[in-house]
Amino acid sequence: MLEWDYTNTVQLDDTIIFGKGYDFFGLENLRQEANGPNGNYLMWPNSGKYSLYRDSDGAVSFECFSSEEECKDAAERWCRDMIV
Repeated sequence: MLEWDYTNTVQLDDTIIFGKGYDFFGLENLRQEANGPNGNYLMWPNSGKYSLYRDSDGAVSFECFSSEEECKDAAERWCRDMIV
């Protein structure tokens, strides 16, 4: 099980591009991170939805989850399904 923290160490890679006017508050101030067996995970809220990113391969689900719990469940599935 992933242990989430507010370490602010996971860096987004250069393939992630945000549109003009994106509200970075959630990404910069409310982000949570976890270390997994196949990469480091980052989740953050924005506009009532949560996004999930994995640094090992740049996988991202942008504003796809309606709750923090749903986003964390998705990260757990990514860990089980994609161990490298």
